[in-house]
Amino acid sequence: SLELAKDDTTFEVNFQTVINENDDYGKLLASHARSHGFTLLNRRVSDYPSCFFGTGEETTLLSSGGKSSGHCAVIVARGERSFMTHLGCLEDFRGSHIINESMNDLHHIHVSGYFNIPGFWNGELRNKLAEIKQTCKEITISLVPQHDATETWDGGLMDVLQHVDFLILSEVEAKGIINYYHDSESQTFFEYAATYFHDKCPNTHVIVTLGPEGCVHIYNGATDKVETVKKEPIDQPIDPTGAGVHLPLDLSMGFLATRHRTRIIVR
Repeated sequence: SLELAKDDTTFEVNFQTVINENDDYGKLLASHARSHGFTLLNRRVSDYPSCFFGTGEETTLLSSGGKSSGHCAVIVARGERSFMTHLGCLEDFRGSHIINESMNDLHHIHVSGYFNIPGFWNGELRNKLAEIKQTCKEITISLVPQHDATETWDGGLMDVLQHVDFLILSEVEAKGIINYYHDSESQTFFEYAATYFHDKCPNTHVIVTLGPEGCVHIYNGATDKVETVKKEPIDQPIDPTGAGVHLPLDLSMGFLATRHRTRIIVR
């Protein structure tokens, strides 16, 4: 949970995903969720439509039935990373499978890996986020696209961003999305990106990560470089791939802390 230190308010963390809770990867994730006290809602509806693990509904799963849990293998060498992804049952996850009822009283939603979930493309996630925004006026939404293995960088992402407050992505991902690969004499990448995102999704804050150098915040047609703060953290995040996977949490925590004018502690 996320606890606000000023008034001891606790934010409940709900994690909706798709795993096969009967295989080794699924058991590991379910065990991790239980040991750290956050809710894992398994939306595996691919092979067995009655499987809604975590919602109180009955399941007809066999112990060895269904597709395996999605996972990726990461190869790291001399600062370079390669990912090999197995989608498994995650490839059948749809935006319509997201449970609205679990979002009552939520302050923030984070969507991770848009390009890795084909069932979110071309209106599926957009329609769900529009529905959520209509119901929960004050909720904020952040999204990480991750790399698009198809190299098309589309999937209706710009339509989704009409309902997203924070887009968090790497420089490589940003260049792929806006189809920009070489600086021109008249305009740099970040100048072009600022104009592009302002035209396409003017209400979305775009955060382009730069590894140890910090990030660039793009909004309202302008850019702002945010340097990495060199100080001893309260908690030591574990990032074995070097991919900066803890940054979206850091940004979400910072936004919640600003909204509540207090400090946040990760439990």
